[in-house]
Amino acid sequence: MSIEAMLDAAKTGNVKAQMTLGVCYDIGKHVDRDLEQAAYWYRQAAEQGFAPAQFNLAEMLREGAGVEQSASEAFHWYEKAAIQGNGKAMYNVAMMYVSAEGVEANNLMAYAWLSVALGTDAESVEQALAIVAKGIGSQTEDGDRIAADLRKKIAIHTS
Repeated sequence: MSIEAMLDAAKTGNVKAQMTLGVCYDIGKHVDRDLEQAAYWYRQAAEQGFAPAQFNLAEMLREGAGVEQSASEAFHWYEKAAIQGNGKAMYNVAMMYVSAEGVEANNLMAYAWLSVALGTDAESVEQALAIVAKGIGSQTEDGDRIAADLRKKIAIHTS
């Protein structure tokens, strides 16, 4: 599909075309690299609930790449992607809870998200989970209950 055809499809709301355009502008493939355009197209797809676009938009917001940096908005989009089963987004949500980046610090929620992220494509989850578990001590049972609730939410969104 040509860039022109993809642009036409994206303008009519085709989420995959929007995501593809976002990637093209993000890395400069078939078009000049333009991070503002990348963020625009990622947002279009993200607002339609497309988890990969939500994750990419969150990355741009967290870094301030092509958009004004906003940790709280990045957290919002990571969480949306995480609820749809994106393991890397789950990990980032957890780490943002640990570091109070864009959200109030909450090691219990970090533990829960890391527990859910186990077995996904996210890297360093086991190590991070062990560190956070030490920090919350006897509250791991509470974290496990929260993780179970998160798994139920994810199951609803991914089925």
